Amino acid sequence: MSYENYLGVIKQFEREVKRPSKLNTIADVYSSPSDFRAVQAICTHCYLSVEAAACLWGIERCIRSRASMFIGYDGRWSVAQCWANLSDSTNHKNNINESRFKKWAAMNNDWSDFYHRTLEFLKLCRLKGLNFSHESLYDVIKMRDNTMKKYEDGSYLRVPKPELFNIAMWTEFSESSKFF
Repeated sequence: MSYENYLGVIKQFEREVKRPSKLNTIADVYSSPSDFRAVQAICTHCYLSVEAAACLWGIERCIRSRASMFIGYDGRWSVAQCWANLSDSTNHKNNINESRFKKWAAMNNDWSDFYHRTLEFLKLCRLKGLNFSHESLYDVIKMRDNTMKKYEDGSYLRVPKPELFNIAMWTEFSESSKFF
């Protein structure tokens, strides 16, 4: 249900999302009043933390406002499947894209690092011509936000493992890399 709410927020702020942006860090998302209002709307309608909403809004703006970053959402792959495809595109023993995925999927409390690594991932996808599902990007950020909330309230050990961000991403990545 909240993905539909997110699409409603994107539609509400359609003009702002297409405005040229230089959101190189997650802190840049808070620099404009219209961006701040969009982050607040995402928090309210999608039940995300402020950091997760800012990360999602910044990524969305980067994708939609820069022609060099525009990625078509054709729904063929999830984000983890695109990472697996990027990893298998080089035949090196020590694959640099796989190590980037490991750093991206690692659970730490730093949303700005995750944001920066996701922008790097988007540039690689654009370079290789990979498209992924828009809903998958939303789901990844929602899952990471929920996992971080579990860390903060101390209920991390009681959550079923497939619902945790890092474990779910690793599972999907390893399953997907078998097919590429």
